[in-house]
Amino acid sequence: MNGWKKRTNRFQGQNCPPCVCPEICTSNPALAAAAAQRALQDAGCAPADIDAVLISTCTGYLCPGLTSYVSERLGLDREALQAHEKVISLGKGQAQNYFRLGFLYLKNNQPDIAISAFAKAIELEPDRYRQVLKEELKKVHSVLDPIRYTDGFTKLLREPVPAPN
Repeated sequence: MNGWKKRTNRFQGQNCPPCVCPEICTSNPALAAAAAQRALQDAGCAPADIDAVLISTCTGYLCPGLTSYVSERLGLDREALQAHEKVISLGKGQAQNYFRLGFLYLKNNQPDIAISAFAKAIELEPDRYRQVLKEELKKVHSVLDPIRYTDGFTKLLREPVPAPN
């Protein structure tokens, strides 16, 4: 069995195709970010010294690409925000893009825009993203703390899902 066949077969029986498998969404960014951090360390540089992050891969599928996830892990939130916003502006935004944007906006002290992004993710995939947010709220300290008790956020978790636009 060749390498491609082995990679595609390991996803059989899961609820996601290889292009959006949770394993790809976690392992690829982790591996690429570790490689980037090692390269920065070897070069004696910091993430702030980087002018651009460009990654080319044919393993799996992330939207936006792996570059946005690595940028975020390196603390280059502006670049990650721009990548997700670009996908959305091109009309290709999926619930995961809006959801990641919600967290990025929160990290950048933009709570109102974060709530709007979470609302769009919930509109597109209500069961999945409401549950993820509820699980995140179980943590003693959460990235959601700045919006935890706001009216807008509590409505997201309680009110019926609006009809898609």
